[in-house]
Amino acid sequence: MPILINRSTIPVIPSGWHVLEIEDIELTQGSSFDDPTKTEDRLRVQLRIRTPGVDDDSFHVFMSPKFGETATLGGIVRAIFGSAPPNGDFDTDLLIGQRFRHMVGHSDKGWPRLVPGTAAPAGEPPF
Repeated sequence: MPILINRSTIPVIPSGWHVLEIEDIELTQGSSFDDPTKTEDRLRVQLRIRTPGVDDDSFHVFMSPKFGETATLGGIVRAIFGSAPPNGDFDTDLLIGQRFRHMVGHSDKGWPRLVPGTAAPAGEPPF
């Protein structure tokens, strides 16, 4: 029988406003937010903390690949480029290396998560 070692640790990311840099985006499948019995496309986004005075650490979040007004990805794209992408295909590689400001909270289990509706351009002060 194989022995598995769980090496995942919860990154120590303080709650609050952070400048984040997108390091990687991967398309995966996950449970639907609306109906957990169904699967749907998900983005696994690797983010690195770029906030002055905060330890350089990275974490990942999952989000829907949607650009609507209330969608997390839509808010991030608007914060980075100033508007939502035009209709049609969008190359997520355009987001790699881009920075934005976002409020970070924590899940019930302590994992960092993005607070919905708080994406802003990297140079703007938090409100």
